[in-house]
Amino acid sequence: RWCQENMETIKGHANGSTFMEISKKVFRSLPILVPSASVIDEFLAGTAPLFEQVVENEKQSRTLATLRDTLLPKLLAGEIRVDEAERNIEKML
Repeated sequence: RWCQENMETIKGHANGSTFMEISKKVFRSLPILVPSASVIDEFLAGTAPLFEQVVENEKQSRTLATLRDTLLPKLLAGEIRVDEAERNIEKML
């Protein structure tokens, strides 16, 4: 994101006749804002629950996909009925 927001500055320090490039030395000399430890801690405290929810959602998505892949072929083949599938789902959850 920082690179996107500072692309004009980066381009301003680039050089080259065939294509524009920037050396590591020049790139490292570009100013960058580094947040304090307290700002980072506050960010992490605020976002940690969101990341935990993402992980839980992914687990639930995998569980649901497994249920779908297991039950749908049996439902379509008439091997089990919907009420039976619902009971199986309740057992798994």
